[in-house]
Amino acid sequence: MQIWDEHYFAFTAVLTVAIQLACFFVAYACHFDLITDFAGSMNKVLLAVLTLCLKDTFYTRQVVLTVLLVLSRTELALFLFYRVCSRKKDGRFDELHNNFWKYLGFWVYQMMWVYATCASVVFVNGDSANPDLNALDWIGWVLFFVGFAVQVLSDFQKFFFRKDPANKGKICEIGVWFYSRHPNYFGEIMIWTGLFVSAANVIVASTSSPGFGWLTAISPVFTTLVLLFVSGLPTAEGQSLKRFYMGDDKGAKWEEYAQGTSPIIPFPRSLYRRIPATIKKMFCCEYDRYKYYPEMDKVVENALSPGYGS
Repeated sequence: MQIWDEHYFAFTAVLTVAIQLACFFVAYACHFDLITDFAGSMNKVLLAVLTLCLKDTFYTRQVVLTVLLVLSRTELALFLFYRVCSRKKDGRFDELHNNFWKYLGFWVYQMMWVYATCASVVFVNGDSANPDLNALDWIGWVLFFVGFAVQVLSDFQKFFFRKDPANKGKICEIGVWFYSRHPNYFGEIMIWTGLFVSAANVIVASTSSPGFGWLTAISPVFTTLVLLFVSGLPTAEGQSLKRFYMGDDKGAKWEEYAQGTSPIIPFPRSLYRRIPATIKKMFCCEYDRYKYYPEMDKVVENALSPGYGS
């Protein structure tokens, strides 16, 4: 069944906006944080399953990519739901609840996140091309499973680390966190990169939309850019590292950890320490924006003080 266009891009866009707006009004009216991340992940599941069923061809690649997406997002949705329930709230939204437009802005951002990341799977499910499975598919699926395994492992390792009161204020260096400061972000990038790599076979073989499918590269690209420059590393590090600089060591433990631990891609520490700073910045995403600058706290305090700028 075709709805508006062959690849369901218009239909999935309208559906995503409708779902996220409905969840936004519930969350805003009830000051309810429990559905925020759950709504984003399950929206992706719905888009994948719905487009697969609407096309009704059920080619092997379509089924595999849909199952992989459903697997990864359902696991993430349940994990995030369990985590926010155990914490009783999501601290990210404490201030946003009091500002309609800022809170709506977050949900608009989530609409973009949902739609962009699902693009390659939605394209495959809607296209009529069905090239034989080949090495590119297997490479994509291996990338997916590596990313999925790393993400699941890192999420649970850090959750239980933070849950232990004895670890309060400590740096999480257990498991995969020993090799990467943010292995969960690495896993997320690998998941969407893997799905796109497999989808590339259909993009190349498509006769109804030749070349158009390459736009779905926005899936891994958008994920990477967001995690590197918007709501990932910039909010996890930077001025958020202040808590590690408040102790007696004045941040020495964090700086020692950061010097030997890659921000995203897992690396042996002995090797990462030997990489020159310039190479780290060029190829390992070791950007200055991730550092903590005490003087910036004073700028923020002055900006928030009465009469500032008058």
